[in-house]
Amino acid sequence: MTTAPADIALSTVRGARLAVLAALVPAAIYLVLNTSTDLLGNTQADVALLPLALAVIALQGFISLAAIHGRTPTGGRIAWLAIVACVAALIAAIGAADLPALWFVAAAGAAVFPSWMALLVLVASIAAFFALALGLISAPNDQVQFAVYTLVTAAAGAVGPFMALRLLDVVRDLARTRAELALTAADEERRRLSRDLHDTLGQGLSAVALKGDLALALLATDVPSVREELASLTGAAQRLRRELPDVVTAGGAASYAEEAGRAERLLREAGIDVRRSGEPGPLPGAVDAALGWVVREAATNVLRHSDARHWTLDAGRGDAAVWIEATNDRSRPAAGHSGTGLTGMAERLRAVGGRLRTAGEGDSFTLRVEVAT
Repeated sequence: MTTAPADIALSTVRGARLAVLAALVPAAIYLVLNTSTDLLGNTQADVALLPLALAVIALQGFISLAAIHGRTPTGGRIAWLAIVACVAALIAAIGAADLPALWFVAAAGAAVFPSWMALLVLVASIAAFFALALGLISAPNDQVQFAVYTLVTAAAGAVGPFMALRLLDVVRDLARTRAELALTAADEERRRLSRDLHDTLGQGLSAVALKGDLALALLATDVPSVREELASLTGAAQRLRRELPDVVTAGGAASYAEEAGRAERLLREAGIDVRRSGEPGPLPGAVDAALGWVVREAATNVLRHSDARHWTLDAGRGDAAVWIEATNDRSRPAAGHSGTGLTGMAERLRAVGGRLRTAGEGDSFTLRVEVAT
């Protein structure tokens, strides 16, 4: 499978994850080198303090990996407090040269605290960096220049990782919304086409039928052969008018395979882990279209009514029925109640002899469809 350029853009979940790594990896390398070696000009460096620096990086990695996958880690705040303790020990041992370790306090706070609290942690980290720098470094030659440099270093170093982690949620919401719009776009186009065809062709065929009736009345005693042809025309026009809504509704319906593939691709782009297994096999056209529509609605509901990180789609065929089952985690409470989406699915399935069942357990939600074959 090829990778499109958009897959690595910042507006995708994958791109946002790369942005987090891009912001944290250089800071981690800097912390290790600055703590344990004098390569960066730190004459106070001590290799004996390397375990503390590695502990900060490991704890930050634990918190960041959880954030990348859309969850707050168990014990995240305890891990943040451990980072604060390690950073305090490093600064106490080395002094102002290891103040950049405070960047990790702000970055970890972005992942484990609510927005307002995380912002307070960021501001406090920058303020601590600035105050400690001014207090620990005695009599710099140009105090104004030193103060500006210190403030810029504190802000730039802390804000980069902080913003990368906070933007993850924004990008994830954007990707989910984009996936939802893509899933519903085909439906909107079909509805528009249905309205246009019904209005235009319906009126036209009604006019043909009316003219045919009029011609029959005028030619009732004159030309038997013409009467026969006009009667046939009228009957055909009336039949088409009756069948038009069904023709329009069925037109352009996507199959189960097409909709399942589209749902898998879009949900993956939205940062959701998708697992598919089984296939329903060859299906009659109406059943295939109904199952495709159900899959599209199920995937849309996952985006609208859950914060899912995992979605499974299973399909199979028994002796008397074909079935599909979709399950997602992290459902919101409303997802378990019948709404217009589930009602629409049930109605569509009844038309092809199918039935719909739903079940919720904890934060998990399962939708199962069976259609007699």
